[in-house]
Amino acid sequence: MIAYRQYTTVQESKQIVLSDVPFQPGQRVEVVLIAEERPAARVQELRARFKATQALPQAQAITLLVIPSSSNLKPRACQPLVIRP
Repeated sequence: MIAYRQYTTVQESKQIVLSDVPFQPGQRVEVVLIAEERPAARVQELRARFKATQALPQAQAITLLVIPSSSNLKPRACQPLVIRP
């Protein structure tokens, strides 16, 4: 299978035009369209999910860092992780 990637922008007519593709006329191809994600929107979404997770009762009960007994490290109290914008 030959893969070919090209970035383009959807036109006002809601059409996408690809030219000079490396395929033969009449050759059957599969077309997959993937919209670019806006990084800022993704960061906002992840922050909102993290905040919702921190608000869960199960998360409120976490107060100790858990270390396997085979480790030389000792468990210690830690502060809750808070991400600020």
